[in-house]
Parts: sequence; structure tokens; C-alpha cells
Amino acid sequence: KKIKTYYLAPDAQKKRGTLISNYQHFEVRTLLKLKEGYITTMIQGDNLIFYSNVTPVSIYVIKSSKIAESYKDFFMMLWEMGEEATQHGASTT
Repeated sequence: KKIKTYYLAPDAQKKRGTLISNYQHFEVRTLLKLKEGYITTMIQGDNLIFYSNVTPVSIYVIKSSKIAESYKDFFMMLWEMGEEATQHGASTT
């Protein structure tokens, strides 16, 4: 499948974001005031999924089309505030 992925990263990860943006179907933006954290969030269809990046790993799934759509709207608002990783002076070569 050609699933489009939007990766919103803290500004501290701009170099990593530039590397990821070279992958097909990935778009990366960074937010200056976004802090690095231990949770990864994913929206798949009607599911909102949170993964913890600590030991032990935990996964929380919220199955609700209304909540998934609402969170997607919130994420896209943050996405629009972000900057493309390559705009921070990082090289894509």
C-alpha cells in the first residue's frame, strides 16, 4: 500500500527528519517548541493509537471514528504550524 505518513518532530530532530523525508510517502515537519517525548501517535482509519517508547512498551487503542477524526484535525493544525525539515538548513544530500 502507498500509505501517506506525516511525521511531526521536535526541532531537535531536524536532521533525522530530513533523512526520513527522503523515504517515499513520508512528509516531515518540525515544530520549534515541540519537546521530545516517549509517546508515538498514529491514526489508522477509525483508530487512534498511542505507543509508549519506554520499557515496558504500552499500546493504547481508541476505536472511535469521531475521536480519530477530531485528533486528525488537531494534528493537521499542528502540521500547518510546522516547517519542512529541509527548511532548517539541513542538507538532503
